[in-house]
Amino acid sequence: MMSTARAFPGSALWFLGEPTSAGMHSGTITFTASASGTYQYLCAVPGYARNGMFGKFLVIG
Repeated sequence: MMSTARAFPGSALWFLGEPTSAGMHSGTITFTASASGTYQYLCAVPGYARNGMFGKFLVIG
C-alpha cells in the first residue's frame, strides 16, 4: 500500500498488465516529469518492494 502521493499525475500503474511469453506481467506508463529531482519507484504488490522490487530515477530539467 502506498503511503505517499504520486510525484507526477499519471505516474502509477495499478494492475499487473499483460502476461509475457515467459509468464511474467508487464505494463507501460508515460507521464511528464514536471520537476527536477531524484524519485523512487516501487512494486505495489504487498511485500515486493520490501524484497527489492524498487529503484530510483533522476529527472534533469
